[in-house]
Amino acid sequence: MTFKRINTAAPRKQAAPQLPRFNPQHTLLAAALHGAICSLALGAASLPQAAYAQTAAALPAGEARTFDVPAGPLDTALDRFARAAGINLSYDPALIDTATTSGLVGNYSVAAGLSVLLAGTGIEAITQPGGGYMLRKATSAASATLLPTVAVSGKAIGSTTEGTGAYTTGSMHTATKLPLSIRETPQSVSVVTQQMIQDRHYESLDQALRDTPGVLVRQDNGDNRWEYWARGSIIDTIQYDGLTSSVQTFSRDVVPDDDLAMYDRVEVVRGATGLLTGAGNPSASVNLIRKRGTVKPQASLSTTVSSWGNVRSTFDGATPLNDTGTIRGRTVVSGFKGNNQRDSSDSENGLLYAVLDMDLSNATTISLGFSYQKQNIDGYSWAGLPTKLDGSFYDFDHDSFLGSDWYYLDRRQSTLYADIEHRLDNGWTLKAAARGSKASSDYLSGSTYYDGPDLFREDYNVEYDNESHSFSLDVSGPFNALGRTHELMFGISTGRDHLWTRGGYKFGIPIGDPEAYDPGSIPKEDLGLDGYARSFTVKQHGVYGATRLNLSDPLKLILGSRVSWYENKYFYKASWGVAPGSYTARKVVVPYVGLVYDINDTYSAYASFTEIFNPQSAVNRQGKLLDPVEGTNVELGIKGSFADDRMSISAAVFETKRTNIAVELPSTACSPGISTCYEGAEEVRSRGIELEVVGEIQAGWNVQ
Repeated sequence: MTFKRINTAAPRKQAAPQLPRFNPQHTLLAAALHGAICSLALGAASLPQAAYAQTAAALPAGEARTFDVPAGPLDTALDRFARAAGINLSYDPALIDTATTSGLVGNYSVAAGLSVLLAGTGIEAITQPGGGYMLRKATSAASATLLPTVAVSGKAIGSTTEGTGAYTTGSMHTATKLPLSIRETPQSVSVVTQQMIQDRHYESLDQALRDTPGVLVRQDNGDNRWEYWARGSIIDTIQYDGLTSSVQTFSRDVVPDDDLAMYDRVEVVRGATGLLTGAGNPSASVNLIRKRGTVKPQASLSTTVSSWGNVRSTFDGATPLNDTGTIRGRTVVSGFKGNNQRDSSDSENGLLYAVLDMDLSNATTISLGFSYQKQNIDGYSWAGLPTKLDGSFYDFDHDSFLGSDWYYLDRRQSTLYADIEHRLDNGWTLKAAARGSKASSDYLSGSTYYDGPDLFREDYNVEYDNESHSFSLDVSGPFNALGRTHELMFGISTGRDHLWTRGGYKFGIPIGDPEAYDPGSIPKEDLGLDGYARSFTVKQHGVYGATRLNLSDPLKLILGSRVSWYENKYFYKASWGVAPGSYTARKVVVPYVGLVYDINDTYSAYASFTEIFNPQSAVNRQGKLLDPVEGTNVELGIKGSFADDRMSISAAVFETKRTNIAVELPSTACSPGISTCYEGAEEVRSRGIELEVVGEIQAGWNVQ
């Protein structure tokens, strides 16, 4: 019988074992060599049956430690667990050849962690005289001499929320990229879980954020131009699996609404989030986390029908693609067709999402994904309804529309995703992720305006193209100092967002009596596309790092910083002339400080100070660019976790400040040759209180 041994012992006896000191050069070189070897071995029929590694000092059997072992093949899970705990495991590979586990997330001792990982597999672990454990097929007679019985109530919640039935998550990375629970994160956070999405029938991100505490969702203009606000300023970036994409001017005209059928959850961190997002406002970070393949086959088909005659159908299927479950696939297909609020408007939407996850080895996992979205709106309204000149309201009803029945909007977006994660022998993880998307749209619509006492319409024929590319490389793991174990993360990110548009227009189209207007009364005209053109190109690069210092058992200090480079080039061409320009910010340093104190096993108090910056194109009296807007957030709060972390409460008070916001000056204050100039406002301040209770009050009953 051939046995496999995961050897994590130190090479020689030591009086006080320690985690090895982290050497970035050696570790990255090892990761690069390992990646090359894995690539060469990808086509091999099987992987080697023996693994040897030297890693962290062995965890004392009764001491608890935080584990994050994903669900999947048992062989992969045991390897990750053994390396994290610093223990030796011996077993026959044939014993666990096809076995799977539901994973392990949370604080466990070695014995308790093994019990959870092996639950339901028919395999047991036996302690060895010289240390370590041996796995064998479970026998009822030997059960009394095995690991101590561990009572597990409910299913442990990991970062993935699918299948947990929970309104919360076990860990999230949006604030610092360290695997922190909601209670361990020193900022006000909310998570829209998969169970929430299903219970409340959320179809788009707009719907989900409407119910998120501290976030305001409003329509900028028209039927589908949404803006998200938090703490007094607009959210001007969206993250996808932690990769930042800029929400530029008019980008909501081209990018389809984010369809939640392809996402596991939405993580929201409120306040200044410059550590990971780079430039932006001190509002919030919204991070959409995609669904992945699963080891166990699953499939669902749902159809919803509304009173307006709308029909939406969604198929979601996932399955392993080989016997061992090391290759997993998933496909989501969704379609919608139906009427909007107005009888003169209807929509047709579609989504295709596919992802392939592959374990190249016990330590390396790669994921490749693709999505395609389309959205069509007939009778598209680019703007809202007007008021009378005196500010009073017309006698409009829900079906009123001052556009034409030939108005429309077509949006399309294709996106590629790729990431690879390599788990190093010393408990560290190296992860690279990339995302690239290309969107295009065209619409024919318009808006109203007054010229004297009369109401007129302006129509536009517009085409858009939008490209977004982003990449990040992160390294994270534990290290020992002053007799305690701490955590460290550092990485780099880069991104480019480009928006280009051109269009034709016509002004002076009379409306007549708006209360008696007929959408079919104005004939369609060819407006062309030569009236104007504009483009925006935003580039961001950053180097960042964060550490979670274990000052004492109840006290944790999180320190972080980012150095950012930013460039925005724009171009505008119209009948009156051409206006190119650019503005940049280089080597901008953004700090992050958070302190968390565990009052007891249930409650924690925290304080945090975070920053962000936002470059601007406004110029001063002499024509020089104003410095970037600086945003800060100071926050104090308390969080509680109940029912095996399936329910949480939080209360926070915050103060958000923005300084150097451009305020327009009279034209007489500008230097000769400068038509418009600004000065920076001293301070704009927002203060508030946020409260949230979310989770399972008892089995099967969730509240928010």
